[in-house]
Amino acid sequence: MNNDEILSTLQACNTPKLNVVSVEDHWERGTHPFTIGTRHVVHASDNHSGMLGEATLRAIPCAARNCGKAYDNPVHKSIKIAMLDVAAGVTQDEYSQWAGGFQSVGAGLVSGVGFPGDGLKHLKKAGIAR
Repeated sequence: MNNDEILSTLQACNTPKLNVVSVEDHWERGTHPFTIGTRHVVHASDNHSGMLGEATLRAIPCAARNCGKAYDNPVHKSIKIAMLDVAAGVTQDEYSQWAGGFQSVGAGLVSGVGFPGDGLKHLKKAGIAR
């Protein structure tokens, strides 16, 4: 699933004070996006009528400095983070209700939750987060 499809699924859990507003890719330490270089362009031109697609990505390793790993190598995978907007005045009960729905709907879709803006501050004020 792409990020928009994941977001659409997770928004079923939204409540008036807790809203998943986006799903973002997060690159952990030691990971990076697969990098396309000149060898990829030449290969696509010579073998695929200039179409730089998955066949080329699988044929030529990553062009990032000191990488050279295959397209499918885990070093080229990001994790998905759901960004949760938390309104002021959220209660423990409201958060628990949201979290229960999120766990059942979002299991396996994202690796974690982030809090843009003052979201984490609101959770701390309600005694939900430290």
